[in-house]
Order: sequence, then C-alpha cells, then structure tokens
Amino acid sequence: KFNHLLRIAVKQNLISISLRPRLTPSKNFQCQLINYQRANARVKNLHYKKILSLQKDIDMQKEEILFHNKKIILEGSTTNLIMIKNNQIIMPKGNYYKGITMNFLLNKFTNRCIFKSITSSDLFSADEIIVVGSGKGVIKVSSIPQIKWFSSSSKMFKRLSSIYEAQLKL
Repeated sequence: KFNHLLRIAVKQNLISISLRPRLTPSKNFQCQLINYQRANARVKNLHYKKILSLQKDIDMQKEEILFHNKKIILEGSTTNLIMIKNNQIIMPKGNYYKGITMNFLLNKFTNRCIFKSITSSDLFSADEIIVVGSGKGVIKVSSIPQIKWFSSSSKMFKRLSSIYEAQLKL
C-alpha cells in the first residue's frame, strides 16, 4: 500500500530524485484557465519555475490549471485534457506534452479520437472534461468557474477511469 510518485530527472551534471505521496483528487475537481505555454512543450523538461509559482496559489487535490495560448487550450499544469462532446473524444491539437497516461488511453481509442484546436468556447459546450496524468490518474472535472461551465455527464469518465484502474491492478 505504498502509493507514491517517484520522479527522476537528469540535468547536465545533476541527478534529482524525489518521492512524494500520491494525493487523492477531490470529487468536486475544478479547473482554471491561465494564458501560458511551456517552453519546448513537446519534451518533458525541468524548466517549470513559472508553473510551480502558479501552482502555489491552488490546492492541487481540488484544482488544476489549464494552459492556453492565443485562446487555444493546450494542457494542464500536471495533466492532459480530454473533452467529450456528443459522445466524441476530442483531444487538443497543438504544442503540448502528451504524457504517459494520455498515450496509454489514446492507444485504447486509436480511431475514435478527434484532434482539433480547442477554445474556451468549445470547453463551454463540452458534456465532459477529463484531465489525465500519472500523478492524478483519470479525473472528472466538475466545473470551470471562469467560463461558468459545469459537467453534465460522467459516462466517458467512468469508462476511461475503469480502463485506467484495470491497468493499475495488473
């Protein structure tokens, strides 16, 4: 029952190792939109002082920051975004890091995902918004107060979550 996150990072002459408990996200999980794009977003890197400074202002068990650039939604500060509208899985198209959990789920729905630029108005009309990441797993977003969006369904969240949980038990 040792449910922790292990992070190993290599930077020039430095090896950084950290171990922290995996936090259980709240059932009433919210997102907020911030205009920011990672430097070299397609590669996982250690240039995230700005992201850490943004995260200090929120409770990471209850909230996630969704980055956007030029009104296009990219990713979360620790997660990737999945939008559901009319039973379609819609993923952001653009310059962001696709994490391990996202890639795992993509392989399960290879031909069912639509990749497109997602705007905040697209989010407003979504039936479900789901964020996924190694540290959080599969999380249903209940609301995005900035745009007055509230979840109207849990159907795809339940499906993705059960696929993810089954994998963890292997």
